[in-house]
Amino acid sequence: MTKLESSSSVIRETAAKHRDRPLIIRLFPRYLEISEKRKRDVYLVAYDVLFDFARKLQFKRGGDGKA
Repeated sequence: MTKLESSSSVIRETAAKHRDRPLIIRLFPRYLEISEKRKRDVYLVAYDVLFDFARKLQFKRGGDGKA
């Protein structure tokens, strides 16, 4: 596991695609940025907001979140 320090980031190209373009994820200590490859639009998402969103989705599906 890579621990993110305050001055570092990790960039990964994912297998997921949007409009036939791979998604690029850039991880920072408190948030992530997501964009389509070769596009300028970048979207910032805080980890705590993403976690709450995932919990709400799981609750709506009636699951307990365990695999």
